[in-house]
Amino acid sequence: NQSNEAVYRISRLRFFSRDHFSHHDAWLPLDVGARLSRLDLRRTSIMHELRETLGFRIWEDHQRIEAVVADSELAKRLRVDRGAPLLCITRQFLTGKGKTIVVFRSHFRADRYFYTVKISQASRSDGTRGLGSLRSPDSKGCANGGGTFRTPRGDRT
Repeated sequence: NQSNEAVYRISRLRFFSRDHFSHHDAWLPLDVGARLSRLDLRRTSIMHELRETLGFRIWEDHQRIEAVVADSELAKRLRVDRGAPLLCITRQFLTGKGKTIVVFRSHFRADRYFYTVKISQASRSDGTRGLGSLRSPDSKGCANGGGTFRTPRGDRT
């Protein structure tokens, strides 16, 4: 949080088929986090409760996806080896007034989760099709930035 104001953190461990799947942190303004903490969040999502129960009109401002390695804490929580590959997704949601309402940072086990995106085949103005510009990641997003991953062809990057 760039304004250095206190925030409420909600951490959740998710399971799939009774096995550790992902770890999620959510940072919210203190008043909103306190209201959410009084709800039973075991079988619902924070987004659902923000929108439906608390009545916030919110939208996703940005999402960042990167490959990271498990530090000691995440390795223990997700039951993987230290240094195991994880997929880290950071998402920021805003209110209609442009105020940050929640920032999520989720770490998924790479052996149990993948992310798929359907790319539009709309032609660009130059007549070619493509993904646009790509930038090198920096280390400011998820903790433990870095790591190695394989492309769909199996090349290491």
